[in-house]
Amino acid sequence: MTSGDSIFAADAFFFGGQALSDVNDFLQAIQNYERAEQLYDLLGDQQYAILVGAELTSLYKKNGFVDKSIQERERLIQKARANEDNLSYLQLLGQNVIAYYSKRNFEKMNGYLNAMDALEDSVTDPYSKFYYDRFKANYRLLLACGMGELSQAKIMYARLDSLETARSTPYLKIDILTAKAAYYEIFENQLAMITSLEEIAAIEGTNQFEAQIQARDKLATLYAEQGRISKVAELLERNTHIKDSIYEIQKNNTFLYYQAAFENEKRLNELSEQDARIELLESEKKLVENKRNSLIALLSLAFLAIGLIIYFRNRQKIKEQAYQNILLNNKIANKTEEINVLLNETIQYIKSKERIAENLQKLSNENEGITLKSIIADLKASKADNTKLMLIKQNIEQVNFEFIKKLKTAHPELTKTDVEICSLIRIGLNRKEVANLRNTSLEAVKSSRFRIKKKLGLTPEASLDEYINTL
Repeated sequence: MTSGDSIFAADAFFFGGQALSDVNDFLQAIQNYERAEQLYDLLGDQQYAILVGAELTSLYKKNGFVDKSIQERERLIQKARANEDNLSYLQLLGQNVIAYYSKRNFEKMNGYLNAMDALEDSVTDPYSKFYYDRFKANYRLLLACGMGELSQAKIMYARLDSLETARSTPYLKIDILTAKAAYYEIFENQLAMITSLEEIAAIEGTNQFEAQIQARDKLATLYAEQGRISKVAELLERNTHIKDSIYEIQKNNTFLYYQAAFENEKRLNELSEQDARIELLESEKKLVENKRNSLIALLSLAFLAIGLIIYFRNRQKIKEQAYQNILLNNKIANKTEEINVLLNETIQYIKSKERIAENLQKLSNENEGITLKSIIADLKASKADNTKLMLIKQNIEQVNFEFIKKLKTAHPELTKTDVEICSLIRIGLNRKEVANLRNTSLEAVKSSRFRIKKKLGLTPEASLDEYINTL
């Protein structure tokens, strides 16, 4: 809603409240006035907001809620004072003066009149100044009469009499005549008092029913003292009719007001209970979430602890495995060194075999000076070399234990000779070295390699050595 729309809406609620008040739709009028004041406040129009609030206090007073009207007016007085709206402040103070006079609370009435005196210099407009002076004189006179202060009453009466003009509205005239009637009463001027009361009773077109009812009641009492019974009956009948009408309206509106207040309080209690239930549910939800978070935290800590335990155990195992690998590598290195030594000795063995063969050839020729004794010595040495050859094979098998195990598992169809040749290839021997070590020909080794490749499922182009080294 734009600000332009809001001002029209505020005016509509304000005028609607006045119309509803005129037809005695009390509750709807209250709602309209309250909504109008809220909108004027939102628009920053504090003067109109206070004006609407003042109309609402009058509505409360009209329907018998005098204390409620005073309470609401106190709120508006604070608002007017905060906004430095002196004119509205004075008007609200004056309305509370009237309210406390109707309750005959002269102490409160005097306090509000003194508050009005403190702002006397702020009233500069001639018409407002005249209205203010007359109002103050009027209610100072009523206050003096109510408290029995005769000298003050005389001063205020003279002051009021000097301010009275023929231009007074019926509303103001009733106020002035009421004050004068009170003055005549304390000075026991019965004739002047009756005249003032008769004038009050005869005025038409005002909503000051309470002042006129009180005037007729007093007038009926005075007529009764004079024996004017028909006049007494007439006044009392009229008052009864007006009182019954007002009482019926006030009774209905009071019932509706308190019924609405009860229903509103009931709704508030239900909302409060609902809020309490929601708060309880939120609290329980938060408690469950806290428990869940605590459980998650505990589980996380437990998993972390387990993870750390597993980590340190695995770390220990890794250390142990690394240590075992170091030992194994050292062992392999030692075995490899032994194999190298044995291989060198094997080469010498092979050379001795060749020498024996050569010496036998020379012996057969009987011209080279080779004796049988020397050949026997070489053969004994050859026997020792055979022992070393067996030791070489055993060492190779130990070094290649894991390899041989994997090879047999992957290819169980290989023979012992195939496995032995693969093991020699594994330690890096070439074809000639394999042939010498196995005491066979180079062609036999080539044939064995071809057969092994076929059993391993390798293509003719594939490298047997590379495949063996991948195992």
